[in-house]
Amino acid sequence: MNLREWQADAIRHVERLIGDAPMVWAVMGAGKSVAIAEIVRRHQHDYDVVVTVPTQSLVRQLAATIGMHTGLMCGQWYADTKTQGTCTVVCHDSLRTFKRKQVFQKPYLWIADEAHKSECDTVKSWVEEFAPARRIGFSATPWRNSERQSVSLFSVLAYQYTAADAYRDGHVVMPRVVHPSEAGSVNAVCWDWVHEQDSPGVCNAVDVEDAEAFAGSLDMPTMVVHYKSEHDADDARAFLSLCGRRCVVYVDMLSEGFDCPEIRWMCMRRPVKSRVRFAQEVGRGLRADTGKTECLIFDPFDLFGQLSMTFEAALGEIDAADEPVPVLKLLELFPQERVREASAWNPTVEEISAVRSYLRATRVELQIRGLADAAGSPGWRYDPSSKKQAELIDRLMDRVHPDLLTDGNRISIEACWYAMHDKALKKGDVSDLITILKNWRKL
Repeated sequence: MNLREWQADAIRHVERLIGDAPMVWAVMGAGKSVAIAEIVRRHQHDYDVVVTVPTQSLVRQLAATIGMHTGLMCGQWYADTKTQGTCTVVCHDSLRTFKRKQVFQKPYLWIADEAHKSECDTVKSWVEEFAPARRIGFSATPWRNSERQSVSLFSVLAYQYTAADAYRDGHVVMPRVVHPSEAGSVNAVCWDWVHEQDSPGVCNAVDVEDAEAFAGSLDMPTMVVHYKSEHDADDARAFLSLCGRRCVVYVDMLSEGFDCPEIRWMCMRRPVKSRVRFAQEVGRGLRADTGKTECLIFDPFDLFGQLSMTFEAALGEIDAADEPVPVLKLLELFPQERVREASAWNPTVEEISAVRSYLRATRVELQIRGLADAAGSPGWRYDPSSKKQAELIDRLMDRVHPDLLTDGNRISIEACWYAMHDKALKKGDVSDLITILKNWRKL
């Protein structure tokens, strides 16, 4: 088996620590399945291997990968499918019905894929009953030290492979976020953009009816996947592996268990509010493939901005379930004496990003509290700011009483005011600042 360098290195560390319940953390798209298959191949003669996964689709996918790399007839245990082999992949929900083999019984080697989901009574009860002789965990969710976030069935982090490592080695690609260039309804701008693509991609939908309607409007090879459709994730994977422009319109599909490097673009029509959900979807498009140097993400709702999504979060390096939306603290970046030296200030890319994050997060907070209207279609937000906007902000700033603001908001507003004159701030950013200045007493 031809292993990637990180896979071979991780397996060496696992072998050295195999008696200590080791854990391997590697970001999404790095190739954990192949590393698991190699461990199975090396230990199949000494152990009955049980690989646990949280979903049925992962059972099928991982069993196929192990079978392809080891030549074993890999068992699958989920729902109505219950077969056993030297290696058996079992869904968490079916562990209660998993039976111990009666003949030629060997000790168990347990490999937990998505090991961060092993903190449930079903898995813990199975481990107590079957008492595996060895256990190894794999996960894309970072190892945590706190008791609340611990993975109690594993004792030591044997190896970690970060987003930066995976990008450096060419196993994942960067997203390139694209926003609408013209105003229009979400359906219209998405329809236009999808038809500009000449490669395989995916487009999400709000619900079944929305998926069927949008797919029916497309003038290109299209497949619809949802819980009522005749096609499933495996069909979608096969469809996208074909050459040429094509689109899968889906509802709730791109989560754990969907591995399709052929995805070249993603159209995010669904206004996802969950950072976890959005990270899962985007991460599925970042797997590297022959000739693939990036993944285009069409983002009409500016979800990357609203959810502060980063490359690391999309690949699982930041646990989106536990991390708050990260808004940079302007007070740390902009000491008061520096902000007031406006004539000498040439803001860095990081500082402009911090300004934009503060503006967006504060605008959203005011909107949630009913103090500001929705920002509207993002199509115009990326146009250059206008002289009229700048004049309005100057007038609004004259009405602000700095001594009535907290230090954090006062310094942040001053920093945003000075940054407004930098061309990197767009019309939407300045519009957010106008909204904040109109509500400064409520900050």
